[in-house]
Amino acid sequence: MNLQLISDFNLETLQQYLLKDSSSPQLSVTCAPFGQVFPALLEPVTADRSDFALIWTSPDKIIPAFAAALEQAPVDETRVLTEVRNLVDCLLNAKERFRAMFIVSWTLPPYQRGNGLLSLRQQGLGKLLLKMNLTLAEALEGSGNIYLLDGQRWVEAVGKNAYSPKMWYLAKSPFHADVFRYATGEVKAAVSAVLGATKKLLVVDLDNTLWGGRCR
Repeated sequence: MNLQLISDFNLETLQQYLLKDSSSPQLSVTCAPFGQVFPALLEPVTADRSDFALIWTSPDKIIPAFAAALEQAPVDETRVLTEVRNLVDCLLNAKERFRAMFIVSWTLPPYQRGNGLLSLRQQGLGKLLLKMNLTLAEALEGSGNIYLLDGQRWVEAVGKNAYSPKMWYLAKSPFHADVFRYATGEVKAAVSAVLGATKKLLVVDLDNTLWGGRCR
């Protein structure tokens, strides 16, 4: 099974973690050239197409209107959400190329404080990012084989060092390696779920009746 990584930043570290991880399922992993998200999604269907795709983008790089808002330009919410929907249209057009697509939700580094105390009020950048993720989630709701993964949980699992300015300048990758290490397990779990390889544990009493949940 092949997994294609598509991003506007360098995902080679994630690629290496996925290739070296010995847990099931075993994946062959390729990286599209970073920064070429739309060209990668718009490629025609081929006989050697990938089974799965992971699309992980930065909100300020994939949504130009949001990047302008981060630079203190007046917030144009309508334009921002229109650009999100344009991305969704591209994702929906690409879904026939893959058995499943996994989209990582957008996050921002803690040093990107935006409007500070007013971040979750009208015209606040925190509120706008929440709306962007909600628009993405709702637009993909009935897409069948496209799944939205919670990128914020990955960042929070690593903690305050999840974002690494040093790695951005060294390798054009905004995250510490620990984020990619954590993401490896999450991506493999998502692939396993699509393949139907998840496991359930059924606990019964000695007479093979369902366990009532009480013990001493």
